[in-house]
Amino acid sequence: MAKQIITAAATLFAVTLFSCDGIGQIGSKKIVDPKDKFSYAIGLQMGGSLVDVSSHVNVKMVIAGIQDTIDKKGNRMTDKEVAAIMDTMMKVIQKEKMEEMQKKAVENKKAADDFFTKNKSKAGVVTTATGLQYEVITKGTGPLPTATDEVKVNYVGTLLDGKEFDSSIKRGQPATFKVGMVIPGWTEGIQLMPVGSKYKFYIPPTLGYGERGAGPVIPPNSALIFEVELLEIVKADAVPAAPGTTAEPAKPAVQQAPAKK
Repeated sequence: MAKQIITAAATLFAVTLFSCDGIGQIGSKKIVDPKDKFSYAIGLQMGGSLVDVSSHVNVKMVIAGIQDTIDKKGNRMTDKEVAAIMDTMMKVIQKEKMEEMQKKAVENKKAADDFFTKNKSKAGVVTTATGLQYEVITKGTGPLPTATDEVKVNYVGTLLDGKEFDSSIKRGQPATFKVGMVIPGWTEGIQLMPVGSKYKFYIPPTLGYGERGAGPVIPPNSALIFEVELLEIVKADAVPAAPGTTAEPAKPAVQQAPAKK
């Protein structure tokens, strides 16, 4: 994180120089000069690195530190002082982030508990012994997969607030994976679906990503909602590409479950 802050500080300096030259007030004016374009592009790509620590940053002193380095006037702090304050503030920031995650986990768990309590009385919703809830949209006539089978599915995943975090349909390619190698809610739910079926899964945090969540996409203790269409059971000699193992970053929902023990 320290490296990110230093990198962002350099970017902030470049953007601030932009402003000093009057470019910062361009509004909707098109940027033409290659140097200005390059500087602005740096700001767009890297400037966001300071957002998470902005409450701890004095912008004027960031600029002063970079200017002193560029002008080679000598630093106002020794290397030892720099290392000490960076270490101290990283600990402060990490503590704040941990506390925020814990707070969010508590809020999300309550929201999930409330949702599942109400949802279980909804017509057509079935609740299993583990707490998984599902409803049948279309019932297929094909065979039921087992935990050792590889299956091909289309799915759309959303959070309780309706935010879509993953969709094989939008990617234009069904996902292929082994039933036993995904989050527990999927492992259980897929085995309830005859091939050709389309189900809606309501997955509690304990059967999803639990207190850890899945990066910035799925917050801690998030309940997950999926519409899943089971297209086929893939033959054993096929080589599956487990969702989430490709270069695409937005596929956490059906990865190997971190909560699986």
